[in-house]
Amino acid sequence: MKGMGVVAGVADMLYLSPLGMIALEFKTETGRQSASQKEWQRQIESAGYQYVIIRSLQDFLTAIGK
Repeated sequence: MKGMGVVAGVADMLYLSPLGMIALEFKTETGRQSASQKEWQRQIESAGYQYVIIRSLQDFLTAIGK
């Protein structure tokens, strides 16, 4: 996957809206972030963006303001 440009740790989805960007990481109820995901989260948040771990449909709807 590296040859295709995939970077370790990047969130599963970037949600773009007129209000900005939210990085969404989808996990199961017991799923955990890898070290590279935690680092990517730190970088996203330090740049002023939001990073949300999604564990349910309700988490997703809340994150995108629905």
